[in-house]
Amino acid sequence: MTRTIEAFERMTGERLGRGSLSSALTRLRGKGLIEYLDGEGRRRPMRLTFAGREMLKGEIEVLAHVAGRIFEAVVPDKIAYQDRLATTDLAHSYKQAVLDTLAIQPGHLVLDLGCGPGTDLGALARAAAPAGMVLGVDSDPQMARQALTRVAGLPHADVLMADVHTLPLPPCSADRVRTDRVLQHAADVPGVLAEARRVLRPGGRLVMAEPGWDSLAVDHPDLDVARAYTRHITDRIVRNAIVGRQLPRLAEQAGFAVTSVVPVTSVFREVRSAD
Repeated sequence: MTRTIEAFERMTGERLGRGSLSSALTRLRGKGLIEYLDGEGRRRPMRLTFAGREMLKGEIEVLAHVAGRIFEAVVPDKIAYQDRLATTDLAHSYKQAVLDTLAIQPGHLVLDLGCGPGTDLGALARAAAPAGMVLGVDSDPQMARQALTRVAGLPHADVLMADVHTLPLPPCSADRVRTDRVLQHAADVPGVLAEARRVLRPGGRLVMAEPGWDSLAVDHPDLDVARAYTRHITDRIVRNAIVGRQLPRLAEQAGFAVTSVVPVTSVFREVRSAD
């Protein structure tokens, strides 16, 4: 019923108060947008007139136009998307900040949880060389295969196809653990953090780069559309949409000492690139 009332409000151009649905119908009829069919009482049937159908068609066309400008026309290939993102200035900046904060030393064992197609395994392996090792972990077979292909020539890198919730590694076996936009999709964020804590050696370090989609701001002429897009992302698309802001608390609850939190703001001036 709520959506029905909202639709009537848009068509009549007025807010509906309590018990005012019947008056809204009267106004729609007065504008020639609906007409009553044969019948009696409260259940008297009605239908859209030609003018009503044209108005509704126009509303749909506007919605399609807005969606076409905001959303990509097709779902991008997962690997191509990761590779494309990695080439942006924003990605270069925050990924370098993560690498610097990890402070990898030669000889370290580094875990890249949710490594995807292995985009960053080379840089991590070079930091741990010559005696160290980077191990990418991903549960997606396509991603893991691509990552394995990319590290085939690197003697200090390997890939495990495994679930980040249950790492097939002994306790206290890793020196560094990294996540990059992975926890936003995890079924159990505290569980992943507990696993990271379990496999890290005393004095080890976990560095996480995760988004807070609730802060997504789009400069669209219609502010309601911009806000609706953010709500769509946070409520329907991303499982843990606000994990970025939650990480300090969740990490401390998992037994980590949180030494720094660095906010990173991304700015895109073209909406398709942002999408």
